Amino acid sequence: MGIGRIEDATATHKLAATLFGQTGDHANEGKTLFALSCALVQSGRSQESITVLDQYLKLCRSTVDRPGEATALHLIGAVLVDLRRLEEAITASHEAAVIFREIGDHEAENAALTNLATARQALGRP
Repeated sequence: MGIGRIEDATATHKLAATLFGQTGDHANEGKTLFALSCALVQSGRSQESITVLDQYLKLCRSTVDRPGEATALHLIGAVLVDLRRLEEAITASHEAAVIFREIGDHEAENAALTNLATARQALGRP
C-alpha cells in the first residue's frame, strides 16, 4: 500500500472511530481503533499506534470486553517490543496472557507468552 493510501486509510479510520464513539456504537468503534492501530504500525508510526491501542484498551475495559482487552494488551506488548520498551512490553504481554488463559483462548495465550519471552530474552532474563 502506498504512503498516500495509508494516510487516507488512517484518516478514514480516525473519522469512523470518532463517529462510532459519538453514536455509542462501541463494538464498531473498537474494531475501527484496532484497524487504525494496524495501519499506523504498517506506516511506521508505532508510537502513535500505542496511543490508539491505549484508547482501544480503555474502551474494552469500560465495556467489559475481556477478549478485546486481552487483544489490546497483546498488541501493545508486541509494538512495545518493537520499540524496545521491554519492561512495559513484559507487563502488557503478561496481563494479556493471564486474560487469554482466563477466557480459555489458549492459542492467543501462547502468542502473548511468546511476546513475553521475546522481551525477557532481550533483557537477558530467563
